[in-house]
Amino acid sequence: MNRFQSILVPMLVVAALGVACTTPTAPPTAAPSPVPTTAVLNSPLSAPAADTVLVVYERSGGIAGQRTSFTVYGDGRVITSNGTTTRANPEALKALVGVLARPATQSLASPAARPCPDCFRYTITLPSQPKPITLVTYDGTTNPPELNALLEAIQAVTR
Repeated sequence: MNRFQSILVPMLVVAALGVACTTPTAPPTAAPSPVPTTAVLNSPLSAPAADTVLVVYERSGGIAGQRTSFTVYGDGRVITSNGTTTRANPEALKALVGVLARPATQSLASPAARPCPDCFRYTITLPSQPKPITLVTYDGTTNPPELNALLEAIQAVTR
């Protein structure tokens, strides 16, 4: 073996090992589509678009400072704070859309409430309303009937 071959062969071996030991790169992915949050619930007869965020529900606090959230989409997807995706019962989803379409829901305001030690705080965001709404309530608060109906509809969808 001549001097050129004695240098070239080890270099090729090192190069081959370097390529074989590298981590493959993932193929480029498309940027996620923006989530539509336009007003789509103006009429109880209109069905929401599949990617429309209907409700973002968060429960936080308690003795251990827990935090749980759910995002409910128009197609029935429910995505939890830990990334788990489930499907809402179609009847429960239909009931939620009906509650969201009510004029009383569209004009809701957070009840006058003060946080209390070790109570849960409930934050409900309705980005698809004609005017996006964020509501906050706490354990032990007397909520208006329409907010209770909304909370019950959300709980039925997220079970």
